[in-house]
Amino acid sequence: MTPAVLRNRLLLAAVLVGGVLLAMALTGGIAWRHGTFSKSVEIYAIAQNAASIAPGTAVRLSGVRIGEVRSLDLMPDLTVRVTMGIDADLLDKLRSDARAQLIREQLRPATIDLDPGGAPTPLDPRDRKIAFGGRGTLTEIADDLRSRLVPILDDLRQVTGTLRARQGDIGTVLANAAAASGELAKTAAEMRALAAGSRAQLADIGSQSQALITQGNATVAKVGGLIEQVNTSLGVVNGALPALMSKAESTLSQLDAVARDTRQISAAAAATLPGVLRTAPPLVDDANELVQGARQNWLVRGLLPPAPAAELPISSHDASALRDVPAR
Repeated sequence: MTPAVLRNRLLLAAVLVGGVLLAMALTGGIAWRHGTFSKSVEIYAIAQNAASIAPGTAVRLSGVRIGEVRSLDLMPDLTVRVTMGIDADLLDKLRSDARAQLIREQLRPATIDLDPGGAPTPLDPRDRKIAFGGRGTLTEIADDLRSRLVPILDDLRQVTGTLRARQGDIGTVLANAAAASGELAKTAAEMRALAAGSRAQLADIGSQSQALITQGNATVAKVGGLIEQVNTSLGVVNGALPALMSKAESTLSQLDAVARDTRQISAAAAATLPGVLRTAPPLVDDANELVQGARQNWLVRGLLPPAPAAELPISSHDASALRDVPAR
């Protein structure tokens, strides 16, 4: 074998060995990048649609790659189970309310961003299920916005068409509104004037009420004074009433004694009065005779004035008027 052929074979063997080593290095780097040489655990989420998701899709936490999507499984209810492998050391960081969000951008590949959550309880190690959500792309957002704006624009076209058709009516309505505004301004001015008058009347009523209250207080004070005087008089009467009652009682006892004495005197007079009455006529006759004798005496007759002549009544049946007139 010539030296040239040997050199070529050695060079070819070196190239082949270098290629194998490079392939092994690349394979090791890729495996290391995908977590083949690091300890990992699996978590999963249920997605309604697995569009833009594929095995190998990066899983990130706070912008740092921590794992990838390992498998997609279609469930009986047509949902998709997305199984993700992440670093086992980060499993304790996930809480029970952790969720995964699919981020799809126009110029970058889709990724799944993990939100560890803030619940006090950790993720259940027996069932490592987290919630799943998606954030739409710009195209999806634009399509959604367009679907929302199209009905609004159609309604605006109809409204503007109606407004153009009713432009004359709108002018009339505006004129009526202006007139109504003027009337409202006048009414407001009248209401302000009425309110001012009402405030003035209320002020007068308030002053009059204050005066009446003052008079009422004075009257109440006078009545209180009168009541105090009456109470004082009643106190005096109550104090003097027992003495007056005792005096009245003594007076009544004295009157009772006088009445008893009067009854005794009347009884005694009734016993002596018949005898007196029987002796009275002779005494009267004797006195009459003495008077007649004295009148007949000339000495006495000269001293006494003549008696007036007795006048007889025109018609009288009195027997005493028919007696003889005594001599003068």
